[in-house]
Amino acid sequence: MRLLLIAIVTLSLGAGATFAQIPTRTPPILSPLRLHDSGVVDCMQMWDSGTHMTKQEWSRACKRVQTRLDGLDGDAFMRATKTQR
Repeated sequence: MRLLLIAIVTLSLGAGATFAQIPTRTPPILSPLRLHDSGVVDCMQMWDSGTHMTKQEWSRACKRVQTRLDGLDGDAFMRATKTQR
């Protein structure tokens, strides 16, 4: 019984130390222009030759949608959805 108790305490203390060593990654802070470009690049990666749009049409749509997304006030949107509940 004493051996079981020692094993549990040892493993518990070791687990805490293991979790403490996990590095936390902070996302890099990007300028609005880089965020815009990153969004367009992500969108372009979804294009497939089987879509109903040419790559040029898809690119224009990606840029148009990302520009609209850049203009949104996400904080105001989140406040509005919280008050509707």
